[in-house]
Amino acid sequence: KMNGSHSSGGGVNRNISESTVFQNIVLQFSKLQVKNTFAVDVTGNYAALAGQKGDLSIIDLEDPWDPVKKLSSADEKYSVNIVEWSCHQSNRSLIASAAKKTVRLWDAERGEQISRMDKHSRSVTDLAWSVFEPHTLATISADNYIFMWDIRTPKPILKKWACMWTEGSLMEWNRFKPRILGATHDGYVTIWDLRFLKQPKSKITAHNSKISSFSWSYCDADELLTSSATEPKCKIWNTGSTNQPIKILDTQSRGVFKGAYTPFGNNILTVSNRSVSLWDADDLSSSVHEFLGNIDTVIDFDWRKVQSEDESKYQLLTWGKDQFFRFWPIDSTVTTSSSNDSNVHDLAIEIETVKNKMPSLVFPEVVLSERYITVDVFWNDQCIRFKIKFPEGYPNNITPLVQVMHESSTLSAMERGETLARINETNLYFVEQNKNCLLAMMKEACLILQALDKNVKDNRHSISFEFSPLDDSPSPSRPTSDIGYNISLNKKN
Repeated sequence: KMNGSHSSGGGVNRNISESTVFQNIVLQFSKLQVKNTFAVDVTGNYAALAGQKGDLSIIDLEDPWDPVKKLSSADEKYSVNIVEWSCHQSNRSLIASAAKKTVRLWDAERGEQISRMDKHSRSVTDLAWSVFEPHTLATISADNYIFMWDIRTPKPILKKWACMWTEGSLMEWNRFKPRILGATHDGYVTIWDLRFLKQPKSKITAHNSKISSFSWSYCDADELLTSSATEPKCKIWNTGSTNQPIKILDTQSRGVFKGAYTPFGNNILTVSNRSVSLWDADDLSSSVHEFLGNIDTVIDFDWRKVQSEDESKYQLLTWGKDQFFRFWPIDSTVTTSSSNDSNVHDLAIEIETVKNKMPSLVFPEVVLSERYITVDVFWNDQCIRFKIKFPEGYPNNITPLVQVMHESSTLSAMERGETLARINETNLYFVEQNKNCLLAMMKEACLILQALDKNVKDNRHSISFEFSPLDDSPSPSRPTSDIGYNISLNKKN
């Protein structure tokens, strides 16, 4: 039974010390006839290995010696060449796989196929779940097209567009910007904005030969990495300046089969034949760790994250040409020494989400490395500028440090004081439940400005706010009128 009982971002592992995430394990699955790829689920409990004739093999990572669970397709004659597990807790049992032109959607918990999609005219070369939308899946094919699918609907195609004059190869969603998708075609990279699909937002001529790996940074929304199996160098690009790479990582190998940013720190993992190396992206002069022991070519890798109530542990999993499946524990010094802020990615996503939900906001400063932002909130002639610092540990019962900047605000000293008290009360309400509060804070600020604007027009002198929780679990993503509090304006004589 797949129930997420070992770990997750939702189901928490309470006995993490007993987890296999700390163990160095080597298993051989020669009888499974696994092909070239596998994927780990969002809970860190399971891995799906791609097989022949459309089959998938599910391994319990906490008990990998147990018999594997098979997901079989009776009408498929081709091998699976891509498999991706949903990255969302709400859909943690969903797996997408591709064999030739067919994409299949599986429910691993129920052990069955739930749909198939056959719209591409040539082989599907990659697929990717949206980081922001749990029900959105994108696929790219040798037919030069990218499809976006809504997996909930009988007619699932959301968008379809021709992506290049040459066949598509790899694809990945930006980790910070929900409308940005990157794709590769031979030696080129195209960046697409879903609002404007007549042509790519930008194009990078990255390599002289076919790109073998493509990865968006976990720390910088505009940074990406490419490599080629025929070149020893990974190239790091900024989408704002695509003429030349901003950095080059020389692995001193014959070619980089696969390279990707790690989900912890600002690191890069590269695979060159049997060599698996970890690099600090801020200092590419030499690797910071080597994973030694492979006796044949490493074909694929993925990261496993196991989380308890107060800590997260990462483990590298690799699949080799020799059919060996290896578990590599990651020492805590590796994950912490390369990054002073393991939560910067989550903070960046929260900020980007607020930007998309409230496009009228202006962000003069976003300094992720120091975890602070400045935000301007407007309503007619009224303006408030906030400077907000997010301490380490936010939002787990730790409130942001908020200042109302008098030099850039139209509020009086008394109004600024009342506003700050109101904002701090709202923030506390959310973080006491370990929930992000930036969206609620900004909606609250808009309500305050509306009230102040109405107050000026009605010639009133002050505003009182009444706070009354509407339920026990307010959601920051719901509309302001339903996020857990009421504001009433009372006239003062």
